[in-house]
Amino acid sequence: METPRRKKIRLDGWDYSKAGWYFITFCTIDKSCILWPQEPQPPVGAALGRPALSPVGILVEEELHRIPIAYPMISLERYVIMPNHVHIILAIAQGGSRDGRPRAAPTISQIINQTKGRISKRAGFSVWQKSFYDHILRDEDEYLRTVQYIDENPVKWEDDRYNVKNVKI
Repeated sequence: METPRRKKIRLDGWDYSKAGWYFITFCTIDKSCILWPQEPQPPVGAALGRPALSPVGILVEEELHRIPIAYPMISLERYVIMPNHVHIILAIAQGGSRDGRPRAAPTISQIINQTKGRISKRAGFSVWQKSFYDHILRDEDEYLRTVQYIDENPVKWEDDRYNVKNVKI
């Protein structure tokens, strides 16, 4: 019996350290809702504030803000921490650095895997499912639509495809 193969989710031939915008989503193990408090406050929209975070959610936010410090050629453009997943937009600077010094940019996989590892280490348990989803944002319109999606995501949690209450078995 042949073992199942994991579906390739990366774009063949694309250099994931190349300058550009990247939309990334990563989920908790078993989509466990551990990033918001167990009894979450009603989600609020970006204009009204942001959802409350659990202690693990706070670790996630702290580590997201460390990405541009650890990698000067990367900027954290936008993010939202949902109960069981995180959406972020990362930008890799043209020329490999925001500070003008040439540097080799890490790949998106290196950034996300190291960030997820630091979060799990600080939390004291494995937080994340394997891998992550990414999408290369190819133009400003796509970027702006993704920013809007991220901003509106908390108020749409009840209907979110990652909400385990919505998963059909």
